[in-house]
Amino acid sequence: WETRRSRNQRLAVRRENDQLKHDEDPDAYEEHLAVERERHQARRDNEDPDAHAGRLTVERGKAQAKRDEDPEAHAERLKEERGKYQAKRDKDPDAHAEHLFKCRDREDALYARSTLQQREETRQAKNQSNRAEYHRNKSTVHSKYKGVFEYKGGTGGWKASYVATVPGGGGGKKKRKDGPFNTEAEAARAWDKLRSSEPGFKKPNLLNFPGEYDAAVATGAGAAAAA
Repeated sequence: WETRRSRNQRLAVRRENDQLKHDEDPDAYEEHLAVERERHQARRDNEDPDAHAGRLTVERGKAQAKRDEDPEAHAERLKEERGKYQAKRDKDPDAHAEHLFKCRDREDALYARSTLQQREETRQAKNQSNRAEYHRNKSTVHSKYKGVFEYKGGTGGWKASYVATVPGGGGGKKKRKDGPFNTEAEAARAWDKLRSSEPGFKKPNLLNFPGEYDAAVATGAGAAAAA
């Protein structure tokens, strides 16, 4: 197997040879590049979209690894490439404009090739992937108890959260929180306390532990003492 070092050396020799060919006959070298571009473009146009996407993913990974290996060399190469491209654009602005038009036409053709159904399927698949990623990394873990959750990306611990209607009408809302707690049950009792302490509370059966609430009321310990 070829090692990374030997591969880099081989590519360096190839780049040096290509540069020599370019210096000897720039016009012939540019013509050779044009033929290569057409060949690669024909390959992309005839390639299966999934295979093309997979190949690009592999190539991007290799390129990123190379950039990470020597960032300074990458920055220097980008600077040289920009200089060469700018010189080429300045030399023949009309050819550059024609090249841009061809690129736009090619993108329009690729977009038109996909049907509305394909675009919709792609959009839905992307949305589903984004939702899955969100729930894997940033979402809350909901408990079996009402109003209890644990945030994955936070400090840890179970928390209670209750959204109450502001008295006086108008549809106003206020959120009350408590926690974090070590166990779900503790957070669930805290939520019961938040819920039952609201003015006009009349539905103990909606609490996590209605039996404890009823027992506390029966002993006269207070409406929310069970929590």
